[in-house]
Amino acid sequence: MAPKVVNDDPLLFPSAIAAPGVPVEQARSGSGPAAPVVFEDADMIADDDETLVSDYLINVVRSQTALGSSQQFEDRPETEIQGGTYTGQWLGDKLYGYGRIVRHDGFCYEGELINGRAHGRGKFQTTQGHVCEGQWENDMAHGEGSYHDIDGTFYEGEWVANRKSGEGYQQWPDKSSFKGSWLNGDMQHGVCTTAGGNIQYTGQLNQDKMHGYGVYNYNDGRIYTGNWEEGDTNGEGEMGWPDGSKYEGQFLKGKISGEGTLTWPDGRTYMGQWLNSRQHGVGSTADPAGKVKKHKWEGGKAVSESMDDPE
Repeated sequence: MAPKVVNDDPLLFPSAIAAPGVPVEQARSGSGPAAPVVFEDADMIADDDETLVSDYLINVVRSQTALGSSQQFEDRPETEIQGGTYTGQWLGDKLYGYGRIVRHDGFCYEGELINGRAHGRGKFQTTQGHVCEGQWENDMAHGEGSYHDIDGTFYEGEWVANRKSGEGYQQWPDKSSFKGSWLNGDMQHGVCTTAGGNIQYTGQLNQDKMHGYGVYNYNDGRIYTGNWEEGDTNGEGEMGWPDGSKYEGQFLKGKISGEGTLTWPDGRTYMGQWLNSRQHGVGSTADPAGKVKKHKWEGGKAVSESMDDPE
């Protein structure tokens, strides 16, 4: 499926995080925009891509005898073969050269063959209308090629043994897309674009989820730059908001957790410990003039005036 944020924390907005000089209750009253809808799921080419062609190509008779040097290509009319018909070139008793195979259930391959196998350039089409066209090797999509699904999904790029591997571009029915590198059918590194054509994510992926280092542009204007793990913000990162607020520090499973610093547009800051996107533990606040106070925090509330004056 197309990549999306697994856990987009609705608390990740400055108005929902207690700020120095602002009562916690007042700060929490700011709801912020709702969690954005990002990159709707869309079916990809079937995960078991390795069966894309081999399960469909006709089980033709493949002679194991050596070819005689005197044999010549011969064009023959439509001929009954095991499982269907063949029209095209032969080399002795082998399907060899260019031809068209039509199976009795309607599956069709037209293109180059060697010893009865798709090899070279060709086009394969199922009775449902799925089409795979491009380079083939030993009955498998291998090299440059394209795949068009009846639901509107299409892929253009490189293949290795029936799986998307190398550089390629895929577009889903909702017009969202991915362009970049693939390995064994999975997206690895590239650019994910929304249905409207806006770049949503640029970076690393694993098993079709954001994983590694990347930059994500949320629909509400937030921008996250940093580490990802299985679709979640995780590890070191930076979150920026449209109003100029910025958080730099640690994330855990889509939430601000660990050590980090939040800076508001007017210069106020909180630097310290976090848990589930709330100040939690020991942290220092500073006003725009630079006056610093250290507090103990629990769930976004300061539970002491200062470390020297515990509550």
